[in-house]
Amino acid sequence: MKFRGIETLSPQAVQAYLSKLKSIQTTAGDLLTAYLPQGTRLSGVISEKVLERVEEENRILLDRLEPETGLVLFYDFHRMVCEAIAPPFLSLSQPGSLGTVLRSLCLKRS
Repeated sequence: MKFRGIETLSPQAVQAYLSKLKSIQTTAGDLLTAYLPQGTRLSGVISEKVLERVEEENRILLDRLEPETGLVLFYDFHRMVCEAIAPPFLSLSQPGSLGTVLRSLCLKRS
């Protein structure tokens, strides 16, 4: 499988990028942020009702990806934002780490 638009970012660049994504807000509840651990499908972390709102081709593509560090999905139901990021590392316990930022984003948007 080949992909276009793939970028390899340093941990600092990832944190800067996540900070930008974090600034996107809505009062309509139409933004989805989900962390998919390695081997986990999108259907395993979100409800069927929400899953129906994610385009089928995006669900199929996400199911085919298998990065060792899992995936972070940022998705706007109006198709303005659709980003799948394979984090270079993930530490959910270290304060200020990428994992802490991701967990914070997930809690705010889910």
